[in-house]
Amino acid sequence: MRIQLSVRAVEQNPSLRPAHLSGRSRLSARAALTEPSAIAPLLLDVDGVVVPMKHRKVTPACDEVSHRIAIPPRASGNVTIRPAIIEAVNRWVSSGADVRWLSSWGWRTKWLDQVGLPLLPIFYDPNPGEVFDWGRSQRPWKKPAVERFLATQTEAIRLAWVDDDAFFF
Repeated sequence: MRIQLSVRAVEQNPSLRPAHLSGRSRLSARAALTEPSAIAPLLLDVDGVVVPMKHRKVTPACDEVSHRIAIPPRASGNVTIRPAIIEAVNRWVSSGADVRWLSSWGWRTKWLDQVGLPLLPIFYDPNPGEVFDWGRSQRPWKKPAVERFLATQTEAIRLAWVDDDAFFF
């Protein structure tokens, strides 16, 4: 679960600890970081989470469907989705959840409305170099973005992060 990563990152790097937690012991700071807050951000990746990725060792789900979407200036292309995932994201948004994209798609997520997803805010929009370098070096670009966000918080928050590349963080 992503909150565990966030807590571990703060414990390993005290400079990431929000100012209101700086005088606390490790255990009390850990408890404060996991206390409930108003609305916890839910960060979603696109590829591999909302849009299933093809892999020779993974059997596609029985409910996968293909949609043709246009992402200008490129030609239209097919995107495979799972309707159950689209419905879940729509339920989260309609329930008032703070759902945001954390994906290499960045600003291109605005075209996901073509498959039934709502327009969601982008948590962090990477520049192409970050994504290209990440793919070649396996250095994560998402984790530093989340750590910067957590460092700016003045109160403890919960954070859910759904990503298929968890082994890179």
